[in-house]
Amino acid sequence: MPRLFPHLLADVGRQAASALSAMDVTEATRRAEERDGDPSSISVYSATGGTRVTPQELSELRAAVLASAREYGFPAANRKDTQKCEAHIAVTLYRRMDITANEAASEGLWEYLTCVLMPDIVIWRFRDSGGTTSVDRFLGGRRNNFHRLWWRAYVLAGNLDDGEAVRLLGFLGEDEMVQMLERPGLFGNLRLMRVYCSEFRRAVAEGEIKRRRADINRDVHKRLLRLTAIRAMGMLPEDVLREELRDLIRQSERSLVRGGIPGVPEDAEAG
Repeated sequence: MPRLFPHLLADVGRQAASALSAMDVTEATRRAEERDGDPSSISVYSATGGTRVTPQELSELRAAVLASAREYGFPAANRKDTQKCEAHIAVTLYRRMDITANEAASEGLWEYLTCVLMPDIVIWRFRDSGGTTSVDRFLGGRRNNFHRLWWRAYVLAGNLDDGEAVRLLGFLGEDEMVQMLERPGLFGNLRLMRVYCSEFRRAVAEGEIKRRRADINRDVHKRLLRLTAIRAMGMLPEDVLREELRDLIRQSERSLVRGGIPGVPEDAEAG
């Protein structure tokens, strides 16, 4: 059975986020470690079917995420290799939580993780030079620290084993991730996005991309949006899909090198 996690009610989440935004890592750690062992006292659960996580399982999730963070400098202010750190945490969340996409769509779930279970990790990652952390990193939504990481693992690496998933997510830059996951018309097709990630990574590894990676990735997504409006790309056989994606990457590379119009097919430019 899929797992059900505690959800904070909206008012509780907002109040907690506001208080946490001014805290440092040490204070947030103390707050997390002294939390009530029974999450039902401050939270609710989805009414859908599933098995509620136990306090022990919540503690184990926190311990696993902390272990990944400590490898990259937690709780010190000088973080090491944020990209790889987040890749490890993303895969840890995805594997250990065992939740459905429907459960993951609940903002209250992620507010419980950021405001109650692991606020110190959020502050360690996003505390600015002025000593504050944006409340957006605690509240539900795309900018919630753990929400964004879980979705990355689910969409882009959910078909891979742990090691390969960490390598892929550690390879993709922040701008590349945002480009992929803020286009619902594309990331809604998991197969398409996963094959594209594989081909994009291959093209970089084999030296096919000479321009800035983020520019190529952005241009390919524009081309994909045009194509998916008229073609069911995700239904193509694996070999055909891979070849079409390789061709799109080549088109973007050539177009940007010669200063073509981003996202416009070569034949349209010629016309």
